Amino acid sequence: MAIYEVTYSTKTTSNDELSFSDIILVEAETNEELTAKVVDIVRKLGPPGDFCVDSIGDNPYETPSKRHIAKKIVKVRDNLVSIINTLICRPNQAP
Repeated sequence: MAIYEVTYSTKTTSNDELSFSDIILVEAETNEELTAKVVDIVRKLGPPGDFCVDSIGDNPYETPSKRHIAKKIVKVRDNLVSIINTLICRPNQAP
């Protein structure tokens, strides 16, 4: 079981609005489980489209991955962020 640091924020409609940002820790074994849990948590915060995931990182309490492995992990997690944000914006659909 791995722990991931997920950063999310509110979406703003203009530059004049303030954005709220926060971090949550999510425990998951697979990318699919991580996706489902993050989508579920963010959807509970408000209506679809009000929040978006900014990034997914490693467990902040563990030693970071080696550099060459880390680049591959970042690419996979960037793709997960895109998928999660797409799923969050869809009302009443399970991941």
